[in-house]
Amino acid sequence: MCRFCEIKRDEFQSNPSSTKAPRSLEDYKKCVLQPFLLDKPVKGVKEDCELNALRYFSSVSHLPVCIAHDLFEGCVNWDLSGIIARFVKKKWFTYKLLNRRIRNFKCAGIDKRNKPAFVSQKGDRLGGHAVQNWMLLRILYFLIGDKIECTDDPGWILYLQLKEMCEMICAPSFKKTDAAYLKDVLIPAYFERRSEVLCEKTYRLKPKHHYLAHYPELMLRYGPLIHLWTMPFEQKHKFFKELMRKTKNFINPEKTCGSRQQLKFAFSATSNLFDHSLIVESKSNSLSSTSYSGNLSYFIANLSWQDFYECSSATNDGINFRKEDLLILSASGTFTLQVGRIKVIAFKENILRIIIQKHLASYRHSKGIYEMDMSGQDFAVLNPADLKYPVPQPVYSCSGKSCFSLKHSIIKSD
Repeated sequence: MCRFCEIKRDEFQSNPSSTKAPRSLEDYKKCVLQPFLLDKPVKGVKEDCELNALRYFSSVSHLPVCIAHDLFEGCVNWDLSGIIARFVKKKWFTYKLLNRRIRNFKCAGIDKRNKPAFVSQKGDRLGGHAVQNWMLLRILYFLIGDKIECTDDPGWILYLQLKEMCEMICAPSFKKTDAAYLKDVLIPAYFERRSEVLCEKTYRLKPKHHYLAHYPELMLRYGPLIHLWTMPFEQKHKFFKELMRKTKNFINPEKTCGSRQQLKFAFSATSNLFDHSLIVESKSNSLSSTSYSGNLSYFIANLSWQDFYECSSATNDGINFRKEDLLILSASGTFTLQVGRIKVIAFKENILRIIIQKHLASYRHSKGIYEMDMSGQDFAVLNPADLKYPVPQPVYSCSGKSCFSLKHSIIKSD
């Protein structure tokens, strides 16, 4: 049974987007007592949760979903593999071609750390971890877009629906109407299309698919689900893995990991744990308008900045900015974004300013990506602290055009 409602498996299989009345604390307490008498779980409850002993915690209302495990290692892992298997069966491309293109694909910017894994030829799962599966979902058109013979194919439409759904679920901010659209339109349409495209026996609906129906409600209850996933805690494993690999002490690994972790934390506590200082990662020179030409030179000359330096790369608040990176500024229309290409990175002591050239990017529905209009607009100066979406967007060349694929949806301007 679901941990959020009391829906049964056969009810979910017949209507995947449906939910039942949410579990209540009173009912949960009854379910905790009955297994001792009946010697079997009741409504999926085997015993009480130890964390319920905490004063302000309840396992009924304080256990949000983890989109890394439920969405990207669950629904996306299974469904996208089925969609790719459909294309292979249609002989649009082969697994060998797809994996070769994955191997040769040059990821840009923040995507470099999570290059997609090779897709299993069994067709039952993708084979990567959560962020790799997410990455493959985003860049699939860049990999095999030229092999898609019909963008009206139900399998391709299902892929676009899955991609749009993930973008909305991963949004760092959203409107209440977005949750309503997700619940009433996008999720039911996705399940309906899924039943037409994917074989029910091979790609059977699983409990993690049911969690999708609860996502809109959970977004309204907890806020953006991307802030609640477990990936920051998963990163903690990296320290312990490297520690065991370097120490090669397997006699008492628990004590070794615990003591070294505490020593590391104590060392970090002697300095600023949350360093917001500016880090310049490349050579710097005095900012001068004569170093540039055309309108950019004229724009810098009119700024009247004094004692500013420029560099090609800088990190502020843990976010790295490089020249020619793309920043999302705002949604200027229903399917149009205003973006900025970084032209100058200037700093003075701990003050960072970025000069961008504005562009427009239009959404291509049949591709699921944005294409940029390279005719530059005005220049502007940005303070990174004022950016609503400060993380630079990787840009890829596709059919001779500069394109990008969003990681999350953007709130449209009123």
